[in-house]
Amino acid sequence: MNVLKLGKGILLFMLFIQWNISGALGQTSVNASGGQASGSGGSVSFSIGQVLFTAHQGNTHKKSLGVQQAAEIFLNVGLEEDLLNFQAAAYPNPTIRDVILSIPEVMGKKLDYVILDMAGRQVSRGSISQTETSISFKSFPKGRYFLRVSLENHTAKSFNIIKN
Repeated sequence: MNVLKLGKGILLFMLFIQWNISGALGQTSVNASGGQASGSGGSVSFSIGQVLFTAHQGNTHKKSLGVQQAAEIFLNVGLEEDLLNFQAAAYPNPTIRDVILSIPEVMGKKLDYVILDMAGRQVSRGSISQTETSISFKSFPKGRYFLRVSLENHTAKSFNIIKN
């Protein structure tokens, strides 16, 4: 009888150890540091220094499996910098006839504009080659329009123009 109790005890102990090992390692990692941060927008817990992960790569994607994923920020100098430093002004606004689009630095850049109505339909477009470009609103009915300026086919600036 004692052997039976001892056998059950050993079996339960082995099951407990097996359950702890298999269940506890599902989201465990060895980290150098970590913590929690919270604010008005919510809270987050983080860890630093995970040493193990698995990476899978296909033709069009790459995924890394693990407890912690890195956040990488790339800054390419060039077009992004031009977009950040882009300066333009459109006046007068509201207008009756023409809007002057003033862009101080035009030299050597591919600049275009598109005018959209409130439904998102394109009503006019053109290229910009001078520091001041006159855009006619004379033939448009009264209303609100969007003047979108593009640098190298990327939207650099948008204006909300009112035609009286």
